[in-house]
Amino acid sequence: MTVGRLTKNNRAGFAVCSHVRLNMRSIFLTIIATLLVGCATTPDPVDQLVNDFSSSHGLWEKGLFPIIKLPATAPIGEVVSEVLERQVASYKILRVRQVHIRGSLPDLYTAVIVQTNVGEKIVLLKYAGESVGWWSRIYDAKKSASYEGSSVKH
Repeated sequence: MTVGRLTKNNRAGFAVCSHVRLNMRSIFLTIIATLLVGCATTPDPVDQLVNDFSSSHGLWEKGLFPIIKLPATAPIGEVVSEVLERQVASYKILRVRQVHIRGSLPDLYTAVIVQTNVGEKIVLLKYAGESVGWWSRIYDAKKSASYEGSSVKH
């Protein structure tokens, strides 16, 4: 057996080896591409809202808000229902989570993502005390901090 000489027998082996190497490279690149696409997620709309508001030093909180006269112990679903009753025809709560917005005191809010008949919204809530009830605002989840407006409720 001579090293470095191609014969009929080892030419076939060389071709198979090259084919396997090419297939392995294709598989490896496919896996890497899949991982990169899987890691490239769109930012969470609640995180984006929190980041936008945290950098505004509390200015976003100013202004009128509807008065929701429910106790601090009211279920979040009931509070959301009161907030949305004159804003949308139908809704479904998708997620509820607590968020900290720097620059506000206290800085703890409840963010509720809802699917409505007019699109996905973020309802931001905070219990403001017995005399006021619940503070709330509604934001478009797709545009983050775009204010949907609120009407004062008596």
